[in-house]
Amino acid sequence: MLTAETTELLLSTFRGRHDHVAYQPAGQTFRPLKLNGPVPVDKFIERHTNGNCCGFYLLTEQSKVNCTAIDIDNHDSNRPEAIQEGQKFQQFLLESGFPSYLERSWSGTGVHVWVFFDEPIDATEARIFATGAVNDFELEAIEIYPRQAKLTTEKPLGNLIRYPLAGKSVFLNPDLTEAEPIAFMKGIQKVTKAQLEAKCWWNTAEQSERSMSDVGAYETAGMPSRVLALMEVPEGELLLKRWMGDVSGMSGQRSRSDICFALCTEMIRNYVPTPEVEAALRYWCAQNSYEKGLTRPQWISDTVRYAYGNLKPQGRKDVVTSDRLGVLLHSAIESVVSGEDRLITTGIKGLNDSLGGGLDRGELVIVAGRPSQGKTMTAWHMLDSAAKEGTTGAFISLEMTENQIMTRHLQRLTDIPKSEWRNPDVAKQLHEIADTDIASKAPIYFSRGGNQTLTDVVNEIRHYAEKGATLIAVDYIELILGKGSDFDRVSESIKVLAQLAKELDVALVVLAQLRRQDPRIRGVVIPQMGDLRTSGMIEQSADTIIACVWPNQVDPDNYPKEVYQLVLLKNRNRGILEQKIPVKFLPERQTLVG
Repeated sequence: MLTAETTELLLSTFRGRHDHVAYQPAGQTFRPLKLNGPVPVDKFIERHTNGNCCGFYLLTEQSKVNCTAIDIDNHDSNRPEAIQEGQKFQQFLLESGFPSYLERSWSGTGVHVWVFFDEPIDATEARIFATGAVNDFELEAIEIYPRQAKLTTEKPLGNLIRYPLAGKSVFLNPDLTEAEPIAFMKGIQKVTKAQLEAKCWWNTAEQSERSMSDVGAYETAGMPSRVLALMEVPEGELLLKRWMGDVSGMSGQRSRSDICFALCTEMIRNYVPTPEVEAALRYWCAQNSYEKGLTRPQWISDTVRYAYGNLKPQGRKDVVTSDRLGVLLHSAIESVVSGEDRLITTGIKGLNDSLGGGLDRGELVIVAGRPSQGKTMTAWHMLDSAAKEGTTGAFISLEMTENQIMTRHLQRLTDIPKSEWRNPDVAKQLHEIADTDIASKAPIYFSRGGNQTLTDVVNEIRHYAEKGATLIAVDYIELILGKGSDFDRVSESIKVLAQLAKELDVALVVLAQLRRQDPRIRGVVIPQMGDLRTSGMIEQSADTIIACVWPNQVDPDNYPKEVYQLVLLKNRNRGILEQKIPVKFLPERQTLVG
């Protein structure tokens, strides 16, 4: 049931043209309604429930959009895994650094993958982004909204899309569980123009989509003159051969469907706009009585899209020219020289030295340990030590409460035994100690939330990064919720977090469990990377892996409580000076010395 609060948030989140809305009474088709002001909330609720539905026109009067949606649906029962495909595509976008959000569609059989922009952008740019992402992921048979790049006299309002939360539409978490609408919409992160410009999706799509911004420049009826002119010049020689049915040199099958694919490829290679490619293909099909192209419009669109995919560049897309290379080389030198400004202390000299100076921003650092081996204490020690040197930090706890963490922190600040803390005079002294501590260092933000999904954690990390945190810890990765096996959940989480550290340029410290030591083995066993649970993906994605070893917990007869060791298992970018770093652990003070 829609509430006023949910509706107001829905209308402010899914925004398009302000002077029109679309309305579809139950059992009828959509029709546009002109507005004289904001959408009345009570009227919207009435017209968006009980089989009725409202939609919005994505393009503003200036042909700009605030969001884009990729529609993956199971219209003809030929795509039973449509929602799961959408889930994987969302994961791809997250790994590429773009916040994206899932909505189960009106029919309940498909999904919309939404991306929101922090300012209105040209519809052309939105389509370039969405088309490039779809083809990079090799997603087939979908619809991209907006479906046009510019308003025309024939379509002055452009295409509409349904507002969510009608019919069987619900918001979905990344694990496909139903999301609470208000929290979902309030947590939406928007993509900036700079993020879009920094990501070089495949250039051929961009050339074609950009040509669509000039609506009057293409012909969609009959044979486009641009294509005819192309076949009269050397660049169009191969296009002409294929048009005449010459299949010489074609690999694989040589059916009429393959000829159509080849025609599209050649037109796209020569920057023929998408509408004219489709028009020319329809004309060829009519000339050659090819029924598939005459009776199935979606086949025309699909053939063109597959041709785009055939031309997208493979591998890395960032091309470095010789002059740019010089700039990058000098920049790298300066980065090394001024590395102390980027490196963040761990608070442990031996570990800093072994790491090459400390933790670096943009890196994923795993702090691993068997149960009760001091992982949380080690991560908090890093945050607190860095804060004393001016580094803003954040700690996202999925396990321990605020009170538990703060009690440990108080132990770090004072040697007054905990047994005396209830004394009023001691309590007053503790407050003074806390005030002095807070005033003497950079802030450390703290949040505690159980039952958090990967999207929740990613949103929190982004939130703290925006507040200036450059060292952020997550305790711990196995507690991040998701569907599938432990391996699937952790693999998905670790890939996204590794990408996020690079995107936000923060040192991201993630705690992880090591397998328990075999009870049949006596003595202390130094951990290896293979001891990590679901070790494959963690080992592959992490830049640095630090294992915590507290021998007293395994062999108290031979090791006093103060003996502690950090084992540097991996340091991808700066090598390892010493693998085993002995430190002194003071349990009563919850601190490390060394």
